[in-house]
Amino acid sequence: MIAQQMPAVNPYSVAEPAGKARPFYGRDILFTWIRAALLQATPEQGPDHPVILRGPRRIGKTSILLQIESGALQPPYTAVYIDLSAIALDTPSALLWDVAQTAMLWLQQAHIELPPLNHTLFIGDPLRAFREQLLLPATVALNEAHKAVYEGRPASKLLFMFDNLNVVATKIKSHALKEDFLWALHQVIYRNHMAACLFTWETDGLPIPEVMQPFFDQGQVYDVGPLTDEDTLALIRHPMNYAIFKNVAEYIATLTKNYPYETQLICQELYERRQRLKLNLITVADVKAVQRHVVDSGQYQAQLATNLSFHISPKGTAVQTIQRTTRRAIWQEWPFLALVFFLLLAGVFLTAVPRVTGQSWPAQLASLGGGGGQAEAVVSTAVPTPAPTIQVVVIVESPTPQPTPTNTPTPTPTETPAPTETPAPTETPTITPTSTPSVLPDTFVRRQDNMPMVLIPGGTFPMGSGDLDFPAAPDERPQHMVTLDTFYIDQFEVSVAQYAALLNRLGGYVGLCDGYDCALPRHVAGYSTYLLEEDLGDGVPQFYALTGFANYPINHVSWYGASFYCQAVGGRLPTEAEWEYAARGTDGRVYPWGNEPPNKERAVYQSESFNDLLPVDALPRGTSPFGVYGMAGSLWEWVGDWYNEDYYAVSPAENPAGPEIGLTKGIRGGAWPNNVGRDRIRATNRSELDPTFFSSTVGFRCVYVP
Repeated sequence: MIAQQMPAVNPYSVAEPAGKARPFYGRDILFTWIRAALLQATPEQGPDHPVILRGPRRIGKTSILLQIESGALQPPYTAVYIDLSAIALDTPSALLWDVAQTAMLWLQQAHIELPPLNHTLFIGDPLRAFREQLLLPATVALNEAHKAVYEGRPASKLLFMFDNLNVVATKIKSHALKEDFLWALHQVIYRNHMAACLFTWETDGLPIPEVMQPFFDQGQVYDVGPLTDEDTLALIRHPMNYAIFKNVAEYIATLTKNYPYETQLICQELYERRQRLKLNLITVADVKAVQRHVVDSGQYQAQLATNLSFHISPKGTAVQTIQRTTRRAIWQEWPFLALVFFLLLAGVFLTAVPRVTGQSWPAQLASLGGGGGQAEAVVSTAVPTPAPTIQVVVIVESPTPQPTPTNTPTPTPTETPAPTETPAPTETPTITPTSTPSVLPDTFVRRQDNMPMVLIPGGTFPMGSGDLDFPAAPDERPQHMVTLDTFYIDQFEVSVAQYAALLNRLGGYVGLCDGYDCALPRHVAGYSTYLLEEDLGDGVPQFYALTGFANYPINHVSWYGASFYCQAVGGRLPTEAEWEYAARGTDGRVYPWGNEPPNKERAVYQSESFNDLLPVDALPRGTSPFGVYGMAGSLWEWVGDWYNEDYYAVSPAENPAGPEIGLTKGIRGGAWPNNVGRDRIRATNRSELDPTFFSSTVGFRCVYVP
């Protein structure tokens, strides 16, 4: 990818006044509605009904008005923006005097000169002075100027856009203004159709005040909501010259619920981060880093930071809503509440799993545990999938000694695997593990998918970064000693062909991994995946790898899709501690291969293109001390732990499994994109993602506990 020229000024600036410095996209339907509402009246009908834009704070009402001021409704309207919160409202004469002066200044900037205003007349009869000194002469002057520019078109009108109508309601309630003042002002402006007016009202969750109800009863009201998906993606991507991939932009839109202010706030911080770090590409990891900064610094409005829920399940699956809080707040709650919350979620899981698979809970533990592996706690409610009905039978064999242990490369699965059917047992299958040999082999091949697994002998290692590791982020500290039991880990990342075989057994990917979507094929995710889906005419989809890419790592896979795969082959996702131990061993090295700087012979990172991704068994010079491939760069890898940036301060010394609850899951290892520098592929580097997120930069590998 060629680096794009960075704009000199942050194009997402949220500095006031809103709308002048910010990008604006969409709202075409709204502008059509406004034009129709303003033109609805005829001379015979008299004054039109008030036109009111109503919506929550920061939804873009002011930006809409300023777009109209910039010419969105020309012709026939020449708009004047009036911020009611910035003018005198103590008396009708003071209010109308300020409105008239604002209009005069705007007309002067448009090279339209009117006779000076008489302040004394505004004090005596403000409505009459407003009409005779401003409206009448302005109408004549605009018509003359309009004819010279728009010959043969309708005459031009002044459009007064009154922003922040709520402050007027406050003055009416305090009796500084009469209850009928707004309606009287509206009638004066609309009389003889000399001008028009438009109001905005900020909803605050409370009913409309009684003093304002008659005005709203007579008005035409438009409820302004979030942007459309398409307009939000345009707002995110266009000012950055498409340096943000579509899937990352969609993630931002999910976080902000298409609210324009929150979207621009996130993008403003991303721009600053991109300029500061000289990035050519924005990834989800950057979004998460920026999101933490924005929330922790208090820049999010209360609606997004505390009240706005977001859904963590994809379309077509069960929806689980989690209340958004800052990460620190979760761990600062009263411990009793956290314990109760965890027990409730565990109860839901115990109840839901048998419904999903048709197996008893003991059988579930047997099939998921896999000869000593521990079942992962899932903080979600699984939903039964009506079709297809399949039962994954897990048969785990303890590894047997091999005469000469070798690092066996991943065999390339068939390019177009035929669908396989798992025999349906007549009773609930149980696992009878064979006896564990006294001496475990260094490697063995998992027969379910022909994945070579490497022995990681139990031991103690320094986890995290020390105080002198300057590139380290705060979530990598403090460094602490961790002791782990023996386990096996996949020598390579799970490949496209291996994952396609699972999807063929499942018969699809939508909602089939613990109630969530498993992985996205190319026709959904775009070119940055090698997983293909095809219907051969019988209604059953076939999944296979793009020709020549069967042995490339699977990506665009959710945490649930990764976890389900590992369970289906008799294992589980690694914990963060297991992953880091397998990546760096006991000597505290910086990278899997040692302390030497990374290069193209050791890792796929800082790449300009997804096309630079390599097969899972490439780059033997980049292996870890245990001979594990691809633990730096290539793809981020899901781990089993919930993520907490402060977890290292309270982590147990033996076999830590991460926090009991959380909002995001950990990812480790770095990835291929250009903005992933050498500091982000260090073995201690940590990051996080929503467990339902799909990314071209995230894959996984599995572990097995003998």
